[in-house]
Amino acid sequence: MKTNLLFLIVITVVLATACSKSSDTGGSTPTTTCTWKTVFSDNFQRADTALGSNYMAVIQPTQHGGSGFADIYNNSLRISSDSVYWAIVYKPDVAGGKVRVSIQCTTPAKGGGIAFAVGGKGTLAGTAMQSEYFAGVMFNTLGIFRSASPGLITLASMPYTVQYNHTYTLTFTMDDLNLMVSIVDVTSQVTTTLATVETSTEFSGKTCTINGNSLGGQVVLLFNNFKIEACQ
Repeated sequence: MKTNLLFLIVITVVLATACSKSSDTGGSTPTTTCTWKTVFSDNFQRADTALGSNYMAVIQPTQHGGSGFADIYNNSLRISSDSVYWAIVYKPDVAGGKVRVSIQCTTPAKGGGIAFAVGGKGTLAGTAMQSEYFAGVMFNTLGIFRSASPGLITLASMPYTVQYNHTYTLTFTMDDLNLMVSIVDVTSQVTTTLATVETSTEFSGKTCTINGNSLGGQVVLLFNNFKIEACQ
């Protein structure tokens, strides 16, 4: 099955103190003249329930097996997983070559390894992502990635670790071929950014996602303030 979940083959985040860094890799520093306008937002502040009609959850066990589920719990999007790849797909189309996606994630007090990301400009084929840009914390690394069958290309990366029981705000900006990710450790008030310029053919899909993985034990991530913006 063609899926953007292939990018998370073996991902473990060693949880430690985050470094205060900024980095530009893989090309010139992207710039933007966009005025961003919110086209969709969801703070998940509602009664405990299923995700709702705007979303599709994809839960895929790793080669080691595993299980997981996604729901709305205690005014948050809850992802409970153990050795699974997962994606929450926002189903309505988001038009335009300039898109910004952001999410807030709270890590658990304990558990296994963690990876989380947001993606955009993707193409959905049935119940799987066929192609997508995504950015986030992957295998002790902050990275920007290009996912397409049959594999994954790392466009930019730098060392980055996360801590248990911290809250992070992750923002991924796709301004045509200019790509930038910013992650803010809200608990420690540390901001880290990474940017690159895509040199291949630009994806033109219209699907956005929240996605990630867990490994080595049960992990419960809580998400809030999901937002999709378009350039005006």
